[in-house]
Amino acid sequence: AAEPPARAGPLETAPAPDDPDVSLAMLNGNFATAVEVCLAQGRVADALILAASGGEELWAATRDQYLASNKSPFMSRLSAVVHQDFDRYVAESSLPAWKETLALIHTYASAEALQGLCNLLGERLEAEAGDASAAVLCYMCAANTVKAVELWHARYSEQSAGAAGGGG
Repeated sequence: AAEPPARAGPLETAPAPDDPDVSLAMLNGNFATAVEVCLAQGRVADALILAASGGEELWAATRDQYLASNKSPFMSRLSAVVHQDFDRYVAESSLPAWKETLALIHTYASAEALQGLCNLLGERLEAEAGDASAAVLCYMCAANTVKAVELWHARYSEQSAGAAGGGG
């Protein structure tokens, strides 16, 4: 496990309110209720800490609820990494950010899944964005030489035909 970055001192946070419902739930060992109350009050950090103490099921459910609560690009990336759900991430990722998607799957996906994910990204770039150059790179990362050469050949043929027709 990676070590957290060194800090000069303790984290500076606002003191948690003294909530009798959370305190009572904790005293009774009812972490699920304590987490519920904290989430209802927007105390996400407190909820996650309590959930981590309440067992694997509560932790996973609370973490997943938090990840689903925000649909920002960062949270989508984080969720893909946490859940190892790269198929969905590649299928739904923003094509203008294809380099970031390629970097993410190269960093976090398993070696077994990488080829298929690179192919999927290449297919999307080719079909949805019409970006043959980016698709070729993805196909090369997937070791899909057939598709890479096919796109290169198509591009070369188009350039050759254009040069022959306009040369005068």
